[in-house]
Amino acid sequence: ANTYSRRSSFYGRQVAEPVDPSHLVGASEIAERLGIRHSETVNNWRQRYQDFPAPVATLQMGLVYDWTKVEAWARRTGRIV
Repeated sequence: ANTYSRRSSFYGRQVAEPVDPSHLVGASEIAERLGIRHSETVNNWRQRYQDFPAPVATLQMGLVYDWTKVEAWARRTGRIV
């Protein structure tokens, strides 16, 4: 599978570590996978919780996250079991 490495970049922003492209998600996908109605909730978590995973890239459409990190955070914080 293709992965993006430290040397890869999206619009000039470097990816911190290898990411499987199939794990890339935006706020809408995160909300859908966690059963949340509004993607704005994801943006609120990002601002409210310092331990919320950092985005791996910023695109014109918005922030892009590594689902595996978001899922681990959601489990750790009791948002999914």
